Amino acid sequence: RNDVMAASEALVDVFVAHGDLDKPTNGRLKFVVQALGEDGFVQAWWEAFGEARLRPHPEVGPIEILDDSERAAVLRHLPAGGWSAGVRPQREAGLASVTIEIPLGDMNRSELLLLADLSDAYGDGSLVLSRDQDIVLRNVRVSDVNEIRQRVSVRGLSLLGEGSSANVRACAGASVCAVGITEAPDVGRLLLASSGLRRNSSLRVHISGCPNSCAQHQAGDIGLAGTKVRIGGATRLGYHLFLGADLERHLVGELVGRMAADDVPAVVDAVVGLWEALRRPGETLSATVRRAGIEAFASNLEAVMDERWASGPEPPEDQPVDAPARRSAA
Repeated sequence: RNDVMAASEALVDVFVAHGDLDKPTNGRLKFVVQALGEDGFVQAWWEAFGEARLRPHPEVGPIEILDDSERAAVLRHLPAGGWSAGVRPQREAGLASVTIEIPLGDMNRSELLLLADLSDAYGDGSLVLSRDQDIVLRNVRVSDVNEIRQRVSVRGLSLLGEGSSANVRACAGASVCAVGITEAPDVGRLLLASSGLRRNSSLRVHISGCPNSCAQHQAGDIGLAGTKVRIGGATRLGYHLFLGADLERHLVGELVGRMAADDVPAVVDAVVGLWEALRRPGETLSATVRRAGIEAFASNLEAVMDERWASGPEPPEDQPVDAPARRSAA
């Protein structure tokens, strides 16, 4: 714990020393790893880490962990509906953190004012933005949780995990971002209505409008990265599909193939449908992908989408676009 600051500073130091800061499209740590190679990057980090450890850093305070009796006392103060992903207990008995699901992280003025009013009335007056683009109210009395639930439902919102919309995260997209390639939010809005995703609301779909991964597409259950794709004899705007991510197992999603932007909903529905057909009780999408293999999902998409899908990475530049790379059956 005492070396966390030094370790983080070392990453920044390596990036500043070796990164291409003159080109916005290259402003990612992954390009430094590619340039130095994995071993070279690790060596550069260790050298920077040794220097960073010599600098002064704030002292890391102790972490107070509740014992079993204290934890039991906290959990006994149940909110209406019980504890859930959207209503989490805080360390102080009788208080909860309440997460309001914000589809794609987009709110209008009236919704934001409502949440601000709710935080003033029932929380600590602050709105916390979560990693998943939702809003968290902290220090809410458990007796007030149901009032918040009812007031947000009037505006068509819900507590996390209680609504019927799909779990979709998207970056700002090409209309806002200077390096964006595709309109990720537009695809995200289409997927919010996906019947397959709504049946399986625990599935996390991450959509980046370019390969730079602002929406962390390699970490989602279903990951989509916007780019120009070569499919069916033409080059067009589309997405690369990633499956198999499991952060608890330190696994990122693998590239399965590519499709045009208009075909994303059909591809996602096909992925979810095959998972529903193959999965064992309680099995996650990642676990099914590991058991059945990426090839099973790629082959299914080839059959369902026909010429609107191409498996594997982009073909080399010198390969004709009317001869898309296809996976072998081996």
